[in-house]
Amino acid sequence: MARKKRDRQHIRIYAWEMDTEAYKSLGCPARALLIEMRALYNGHDNRIYMSRREAERRLGVGRRLAEQALTELLDRGFIRVLIPGKFHRKDPHATVYALTNETIGDGDGPAPKDYMSWTPEKNNVVHHVPRRGTPCTTTPQNDPPKTASRSTPRTTLEPISGSRVVHHVPTDSLPGGSQ
Repeated sequence: MARKKRDRQHIRIYAWEMDTEAYKSLGCPARALLIEMRALYNGHDNRIYMSRREAERRLGVGRRLAEQALTELLDRGFIRVLIPGKFHRKDPHATVYALTNETIGDGDGPAPKDYMSWTPEKNNVVHHVPRRGTPCTTTPQNDPPKTASRSTPRTTLEPISGSRVVHHVPTDSLPGGSQ
């Protein structure tokens, strides 16, 4: 009796999934993370263990892009959180996600496919990470307040939110420096 030839493990994204508004609105890191998460699905148990650091490692990006990719996938409905991650002193746990294109739980019902009902009008979010100098779609509450231009020059650098500022001091004014 001949054995049935099995397909090798593969990741499948259907063309109709790629035609959804949710998929089209994903940035490149979120699309890559979706492929990585679908690769972790074993075909039986819809539990994907993924920490932010693991997402960084798999995508080869920094913290901000990994968090944004996870947020986009959650917002668009490609994944759901089953068990939130925790980090205690002796007991770290990564967040457990479920892919919505597969059945969730005991496999009783059909796959929810939340991304099929996502629309950009219903969810006012950033659609992509813009390059410098290109326009971006943001929510109004995230826009910084407009301030009047200054008439006097700046003497110190003001930090941009989330960044460090290095103040430069002329070396000739340091103790022991040449005068």
